[in-house]
Amino acid sequence: MSASGEYSLSNAWAVAPWVSRTVAVVHLIGMSIAWLMAEVVHYRSTPEYGASTLVIYCVYSWHHGCHGRQEEASMGSWRCLALTLACLMAINGIFIGVMEAACLSSGISFDPYFGCNQYLWGMWPFAMFIVTRQCMDHPRGRVDFWGAWQISNKWYPVFLLVFLSAAQMRILWDCLSGVLLALIWSLVSMLASTRVCGGTCRYLMLRCCPS
Repeated sequence: MSASGEYSLSNAWAVAPWVSRTVAVVHLIGMSIAWLMAEVVHYRSTPEYGASTLVIYCVYSWHHGCHGRQEEASMGSWRCLALTLACLMAINGIFIGVMEAACLSSGISFDPYFGCNQYLWGMWPFAMFIVTRQCMDHPRGRVDFWGAWQISNKWYPVFLLVFLSAAQMRILWDCLSGVLLALIWSLVSMLASTRVCGGTCRYLMLRCCPS
């Protein structure tokens, strides 16, 4: 934290555990390689986008709330890495399912805004998962969006999804998949407090996320 009380990228990087740093660096390298090979792999990304994701990881996702670097410190790096990979696989699974459903729907199979010719937007879906999970853990809080608006945590993931979709002029189904996974996570957490299926849910949560 700087003298003014604000987080800076250098301070965030200095205190980030090795999994947080590795994910950020590997993703930045991957985005740069994909940009250089854009004509071959048809993956739309730029180094600037990779750098912006690095900022997201170091400043927001791994610093704010009770997740990120604090979760890695409490769980251990290897368990945090395994949980991160599991979340990425789950997001990919949801995304593939949504795209398969879109391809089977009549009239929108090849629509650039709604159809199945979509792509995973780097690590943004996982960033959306982290943001949504933080907001659901503190639903009564508020987020200061660039100092312009105070947005309730309940609606911030929806606002962010609409904002990013408007900026890209298409529905970000991959980011929506990240939001859906976070909502499923919150639902399982809520069911864990009930008598009917609390034991099973608590067992699964302890196995997947011991913290």
